[in-house]
Amino acid sequence: MNAIFGYFSFKNIENKNEIIDAVSVLMSQRSDNIQELAFNNSFHLNARNNDSLLLIDGEKILINFDGRIDNKDELDFFDSNISDAKNILNLYKQNLMSKIKLLAGPFAFCIINLSAKKILAYRDQMGVRPLYYFYNKEKFIYSTEIEYILTDKAISKDLNFNKLKFFILKGNRLNEETFFKQIFRLRRSSNLEIKNKTLKISEYFNLSNLPKIKFNSNEEYANKFKEIFFKIIKSQINTDNKKIASMLSGGLDTSSITSTIALLKDKSVEHKTYSIVFNNLRKKDIKMVFETNYMKDVRDKYSIDSNIIGLEYYNIQDYLKNLQSDYPEPNYHGNNYMDAEMIKAMKLDGHKIILSGFDGDSVISHGEQYLYLLLKNMKFLSFFKEVYKRDILRGSKFNFFKVFRKYILRVFLPNFIYKIKGFLRKDLPAIQTSKFLKNNQLHSMPVFDMSNQYINSIKDFKNFHINTLNTNLWEHVFELQDIDYSRNGLEIRYPFMDIRLISFCLCIPESQKLQNGISRFVLREAMKEIIPNSIYHRMNKSILSPYYDYSIEERFNEMKSDIIRSKNEYINALVDKEYIKSIEPNSASLNDMIIFQHIYVLTKWLDFN
Repeated sequence: MNAIFGYFSFKNIENKNEIIDAVSVLMSQRSDNIQELAFNNSFHLNARNNDSLLLIDGEKILINFDGRIDNKDELDFFDSNISDAKNILNLYKQNLMSKIKLLAGPFAFCIINLSAKKILAYRDQMGVRPLYYFYNKEKFIYSTEIEYILTDKAISKDLNFNKLKFFILKGNRLNEETFFKQIFRLRRSSNLEIKNKTLKISEYFNLSNLPKIKFNSNEEYANKFKEIFFKIIKSQINTDNKKIASMLSGGLDTSSITSTIALLKDKSVEHKTYSIVFNNLRKKDIKMVFETNYMKDVRDKYSIDSNIIGLEYYNIQDYLKNLQSDYPEPNYHGNNYMDAEMIKAMKLDGHKIILSGFDGDSVISHGEQYLYLLLKNMKFLSFFKEVYKRDILRGSKFNFFKVFRKYILRVFLPNFIYKIKGFLRKDLPAIQTSKFLKNNQLHSMPVFDMSNQYINSIKDFKNFHINTLNTNLWEHVFELQDIDYSRNGLEIRYPFMDIRLISFCLCIPESQKLQNGISRFVLREAMKEIIPNSIYHRMNKSILSPYYDYSIEERFNEMKSDIIRSKNEYINALVDKEYIKSIEPNSASLNDMIIFQHIYVLTKWLDFN
């Protein structure tokens, strides 16, 4: 829905009108109200319906803002009577940019001091709003989408060979780079500064060293969680057209969001849920996928209007192959087709904003860190009680040998033995993914370092939860979903990505995440009287995208053939096609099948680039 773009040059701009026209056309997918400001060797566009693109003429200071500040009522330095952009500009003028870390909500913005030729850019703490840039000491271009930057024909579309390699190898590397050599992303919690033509990137916020929270009872933790959650939902259901939608899968996260909306919304606000059901499931998968009864329980409890989208089977790999031209990087997400169906339904219904339960699992945590710390602190009886109760609640049988391998060995086996075991069995992620690369590419790849990093991470029990949240995957998802929804004039919002809730969940005791075998304990207790009992007591999860699995089985040989026969120079330079030939779905590991599918998608994406 929203988007920003700006171009600042240290010399005259020759193709200004051409770029403005091209970007305006692209932005019109998101909004029919595009603001434009031009000043000297600088021009800026904003696809938004309020004053988010501002120029203070006397001081020649400009801000281009995308997003929302959701906690403005809690900030004594924010004036609720003026726009978010004006408030941030005031912080800049008062030299109070250190307070940006206190803002909650999705945002990306750029401030340009035209007199001092100084530039600042910020991206929110979780990276929900995208921000890309190009800089070569002659000009600086920033944008919500890479495609807008490439409207300047002087910028090369050459691909980033190292990024392609790490796409195959995986690992948390080169996250600030994009698949285009000259274009970069500003990462979450980061700010950019250009002064005297020197660019500097800094981190203005991180999740480490947050103060611990200590209350006296479970009830106090649950009440505080509910207070924060209610504030977040209340701020996110504020819409211009008095309509709000929520995804409803029947899981704990979407049910909590949907139920809370039903409680908090004004009577004049129209609330509708969107759910996906699969009409062509295999008999063995019905039990693992069927969630209709849970969805119904939520809708019935609050008499909520709903749109249940029944999907017939179609091949998801074919679908992914055909949409790669729409994205600035390979889009391999197997549930993208479900978003596409919801987008169609929302547009027909006139709903523009939908709330998602995206990765509430990771934010709240299932309590794995608690189990590891119990073992680390030699509290064996408490450990076995928790695991036993958890397994019973999940309907599974307690298996000592499985618990021994998953938890006890991981805690007590020394790192160096873990490394030796991983290298001998070749089951460390970086070693598994490296098999897909040609040998002549591996000498420059940090496979050993990545393996060490992985082992150190999974053995860092004290920071298990925070390490889970420090993933580059989230930014990747947000950037692609921004394209999916915003290009259709819609907005997707993520209550569990609010920094207030994330900070709270990191700071509470681990026993609030798993207690008496109940996972995600604090969320369940907070929502106990709000969600249906069936969902409060539900401890298992469903298969998210069964058609994705079916489609790989159906198209596997064709996918393999497409990779092997590809004449793309990058695929031929990088991929070990002999290893691709050796892969068979019945014997390949899950990791092999994931990387195989990613390489197939990469092959198709490269056909368009």
